[in-house]
Amino acid sequence: MKTLKLCAAPILTALIMSSTPTLAQEHFIETVLVNAPGNPADQMTGYGAVNAAFKISKSEITLEQYVAFLNAIAAVPKHPAISDLWATEMMSEKEDPGPLISRSGSGTAQDPYRYAIAPSTLWGPHAGKRPVAWVTWFDAARFANWMHNGATANADTESGAYPLINYQTKGTVARNPDARWWIPSENEWYKAAYFDPNKTGGAGYWSYPTRSDTPPRDVRLTLRDGHKIIAPPAPAANFNEVYGELRRKNGGVLTPVCAYASEEPRLDSRGPWGTCDQAGSLWEWTEGTYGPQNKIVRGGSWGPGLTPPLKTKHRDYGLMGTDGFYRDDDTGFRLATRP
Repeated sequence: MKTLKLCAAPILTALIMSSTPTLAQEHFIETVLVNAPGNPADQMTGYGAVNAAFKISKSEITLEQYVAFLNAIAAVPKHPAISDLWATEMMSEKEDPGPLISRSGSGTAQDPYRYAIAPSTLWGPHAGKRPVAWVTWFDAARFANWMHNGATANADTESGAYPLINYQTKGTVARNPDARWWIPSENEWYKAAYFDPNKTGGAGYWSYPTRSDTPPRDVRLTLRDGHKIIAPPAPAANFNEVYGELRRKNGGVLTPVCAYASEEPRLDSRGPWGTCDQAGSLWEWTEGTYGPQNKIVRGGSWGPGLTPPLKTKHRDYGLMGTDGFYRDDDTGFRLATRP
């Protein structure tokens, strides 16, 4: 099968260089509030019931955010799991979706690694707003631990939201109850995508994560003057390889996060709580498990052959590659946090 909104540069620099936790990470990842605690599960699927309010990142974690993470803690990797946070596929011209993040240097104190966003002819200044792919569940867990611990250069990646023992890269890890940032549970992800307390006819679940019971269309975005992105009429999403011939060309199949969102209702394909791209772009890791160590991914992706992302069909594992150490060209993640 195979954003989050960044703060201004001075705030981001302070965030990474500080040695103590700071609330600035709330500016690093833009979130939306998912309220209505104690909502019922979707009678059609049994998913979506969540007892407490929470926030979830508005979009998938972006290349900009992941590069900041890598430069903060993976310049001189402390152990192999940190080295593996970057994969060679992220800069490959032979792999979909093409170059995303480059790495230079040798990873030593004298010559640390330096990570940078690969340029994109298609997306230009929006290149860093594309979501990061080629991340494992454990990469996402380490990012969550980094956020939990303050998102600084000294923030621990092995404890916090998830206790990762001996540089763990596989198996099942439970979320700590005091987690400040975490990978959404399957029910949290599902509620954010489909549940709407204001749905016409009473609170309920939409069929698609575009705040609609009408299937989204796999349609391209319009670029005006080479840089301004114009969303298409809603509901719409990036799936079914709508950017097919751009595979491996400057990451062309990955659209910038929230590009299908708009303040104009007829062009707005956000979910009921304001999330973007839960209907496509990348499959997203959840805490859901299947079997002893498989993790559930939800949503949909840019990839070929996908039907519209109907809620009852897009829960995948096994052949979709959800082992914790698995990574692929159309799998990413978003995080959740406390309200």
